[in-house]
Amino acid sequence: MRFDLTAGLIEGRRKMIAATLFALWIASLALPAITLYDGHNQQPLLGAYVLGMGWIAMMRFQFGWLANIMLLVSLWLLIRPRPHIAALRIVAGMLAMFALHSLDLFVHPEEHGMRGAHAGYFLWLGVCLAAAMIATVFSFQTIAERHDQPV
Repeated sequence: MRFDLTAGLIEGRRKMIAATLFALWIASLALPAITLYDGHNQQPLLGAYVLGMGWIAMMRFQFGWLANIMLLVSLWLLIRPRPHIAALRIVAGMLAMFALHSLDLFVHPEEHGMRGAHAGYFLWLGVCLAAAMIATVFSFQTIAERHDQPV
């Protein structure tokens, strides 16, 4: 199958892509995401727990949790009939930035008590980066369609 943006592959299937990304995000919440070390015990935490308590990390200048909000906004923009192109690009950029910022937790694990990442974290990171990439590609396709030019 030839991937051609001008053929409308992403346009025709963007709702299915958004639904798939949302389902994978939900799956990442059900899987172990990180291992927390409190000095005596190592405890694996599910993605749902990290989502529920992750906002607290912003007090320590860890903004990776905000990627969840940007992910939901980008999926909402993707399913709209005529998304605002600038908003789609801004949200995609912020989504990638916040998702990649979460890698800082593993650069200095002694500061954060993190001892390892698990499947839930990697699935979450993949979904965030895929959503950012798809939103960016779709924004370029939308511009081309509005101007009747091939991408």
